[in-house]
Amino acid sequence: MLFVILWIVQIFVIVLYYPKGFNFGYEFARVAYSLIVENGYVNPYKGYTGPTAHVLPALVYLHYIAFWLFGIDTLSSFIFLSFFKITAYSLSFFFIIKSLKQNNVNINYLAYSGLFVLFIAFSPTLNFKHTGDLWSYIFLVAWFLYSISKYFNDRKKGTLHLIIFYLISPLINSSIALAGITVFGISSLLFLYEQTDSDSKSFFKKIKDSLGSRRNYPYLRNMLLFPVIFLIPVLMWSYRNYKVFDTFIPSKSNLWLEYYFSNIKDDDGLLSFSTVIKHYPINNDSLRELMAINGEVAVMKQLERIGKLHRKNHKDVYYRKLFNRFINVFFYTKYDMDVARSMSFQKFSTKDKLALVQDKLVLNKYWTCLELSDERFTSLIRTIEIEDEQLIIDDWKSAKQDYYKRKHSYWVIFRGLVMGIITSLAALLLLLKKRGRINLLVRSAILFYLLYIIPYILFSHQLRYQRPLFAVQLILIYTCISYYCSNCKYGKMKFWFSRQ
Repeated sequence: MLFVILWIVQIFVIVLYYPKGFNFGYEFARVAYSLIVENGYVNPYKGYTGPTAHVLPALVYLHYIAFWLFGIDTLSSFIFLSFFKITAYSLSFFFIIKSLKQNNVNINYLAYSGLFVLFIAFSPTLNFKHTGDLWSYIFLVAWFLYSISKYFNDRKKGTLHLIIFYLISPLINSSIALAGITVFGISSLLFLYEQTDSDSKSFFKKIKDSLGSRRNYPYLRNMLLFPVIFLIPVLMWSYRNYKVFDTFIPSKSNLWLEYYFSNIKDDDGLLSFSTVIKHYPINNDSLRELMAINGEVAVMKQLERIGKLHRKNHKDVYYRKLFNRFINVFFYTKYDMDVARSMSFQKFSTKDKLALVQDKLVLNKYWTCLELSDERFTSLIRTIEIEDEQLIIDDWKSAKQDYYKRKHSYWVIFRGLVMGIITSLAALLLLLKKRGRINLLVRSAILFYLLYIIPYILFSHQLRYQRPLFAVQLILIYTCISYYCSNCKYGKMKFWFSRQ
C-alpha cells in the first residue's frame, strides 16, 4: 500500500515540477558520468579534479547503471532510480514495524503509519526530487535494526541478514556500517551477560561463564566472524585507493574537508548551505584547481594540517562549535538552508552583479549572507562600490524576510524539535522504565544513535546528517508513546496502544 502511495506522490511531483529542482545525486552522478564517458572514477565536482575517494562506490555504480540503460540525467533514468528509492522506503516501513513486533511493542497501525509519513514529509525535496543518497541511508539503518533484532530472536535468519548488511553497508555509508558493527559487538556482550545464571558480580566473569555453555558458541563464533566480513568490502575499497593514491584510505577521503568548512569557514560550527555553496568544490574554482593540480589526497592532507593547527591554536572556538553541534543533535536541529533567491538579480547592473558574485554575497542568483544584520550588510555593500545601492539593499531585505519566514515556520520548528529534544526525551523516558532498558530494540537504537552521531559532533554536523536517523527516531518516539500510553489512566489512549 505504501509503495503505491509513494509512487502516486512521485508521479504527481514529476508531472508538476520536472525538471525544475530535480537532481541526480550530486557527486554520485558526476562520477557516474565520468565512468560513462570512460574517464574513470574521477571528477566528483564540476570540471576536472582528478581521481577521487570522496564518494563510496555503491551509489555511484547504481547511477552508472541508470545512465548506461536510460541516458544521462534523463526522466527515464530518474524513474529507474526512483524505483530503488521507493522500494527502499517501503522495505524500511516493513523492517521497522517487524522490529517493533519482535520486541513486543504494541502496534497501532494508524499511529505508526502517521509517524512514518511524518518523517517522509520532513524531507520532501530530497525524497521526491532527488535520486541522491538519503533513501539508501534510511534503508540501511532500518534494515540493520531489524537484522540485529531478528538475530537475537531467530539467530539463523538474523545471521544471513547481518552478513549481507556488513558486505554492502561499508560501500554505501561508512558511518552507518561502523556504528552497525560496533552495536553488534556491544549487544552480543550484553546478550551473553544476560544468558548466564552465574552469581558473579563481574561483567566479564559472567560473560566468560556464559561462553562455557555450548548453546552460546554460535554467538561467540559470529562475534569473530562478522568483523572479518565487515573488513572484506573495507579492504577492497582500501586496496583500490592505495593503488590510485598510494596511501591508505579505508573510507571517504573528505573528513578534513568537512572539518575545515564547519570549524573554520562556518561561524557556529554547523555546516550551513551558504557555506557549502561559497566554499565547497562544487562552486569554489580555486579549491577545484588545487585538486586538479596537486591531487585530491594532497589537498585533503593540507586541510588536515590546517584543521589540526587551527584547533590547537583556537581551542575555545573549537569547543564552542562542538557545543553548538551537541545542541543541534540532541536539542534542536537547526534549519540549514540559509539562502534565498534574489528576485531582482536581472535588474542589477553588470558591474554590481560581478561585485556581488566576486565577494560571494550572491551565488547562482541566491543571496548567501542572510544572517548578517541590516547595519552590517549596508556597511559591507558600501565598501564594494555598488552602483544601485538601494535596489540591492531592498532585494537583500526581501530575501532575508523570505529566509526567516521559512526558518521560523511552525513546520521547520516542529521538525527541529522532533529530530532533537523529542527524540532525546523519548530515549531518556524509555531508559527510565525497566521495560525500556531490557528491550533489545530500544537498546540497539540508542546505542546506534550515539555511535553514529558522535563523529559528527566532533567534526561537522548539519540537518543532512541527522536525517539518516529516521528509523532510530521513529522507533524511540513510537515505543515511548506506546509504553506510556499503555499505562495511561485515560481509557481511550490506553486502549489505542494496548492492541495489536
